[in-house]
Amino acid sequence: MYYLIRPDRTFQWLDFPRSTIELAQENGIDLGSIEWDPAERQFDEVTLRLALRYGIACSKGVAVGGVELVPRDRLVQLLRLNPAPSVMPHEDLMEQLVPGWRESGRELDRRVAESLERTIDEAKAEYEAAMAVAPDPALVEHWRALGGAVPDPL
Repeated sequence: MYYLIRPDRTFQWLDFPRSTIELAQENGIDLGSIEWDPAERQFDEVTLRLALRYGIACSKGVAVGGVELVPRDRLVQLLRLNPAPSVMPHEDLMEQLVPGWRESGRELDRRVAESLERTIDEAKAEYEAAMAVAPDPALVEHWRALGGAVPDPL
């Protein structure tokens, strides 16, 4: 999947594999000449920053593979998670039938929270590594030439 970010801050998308995009580039086809579909994805500057590092210039904006956006998307999704402590029906009865049942549930909640914290730390490291790559000066200049605003910091 590829996204096209346009200078008016709209997104479009294509469900094409990387190999098709590479073939189009090898044959001199402007990705802006392809019919793109409207995307549900909303503009955000982090996505633009990634596109200016990993994208492809075309006449309508900057195309970027969905795989290059995974570090941002994964981190955002993980940060939205807020695991609530387990609340089980009939806790009192279960504790009577299986002494230690409540404590077992609290221990499970603790392990889930620790696991999520580790996963978020991994996602942050992946995101930071993706953003550590310098923006492509040619892409930045292309974006500006199309009238696109460049985020600060880039």
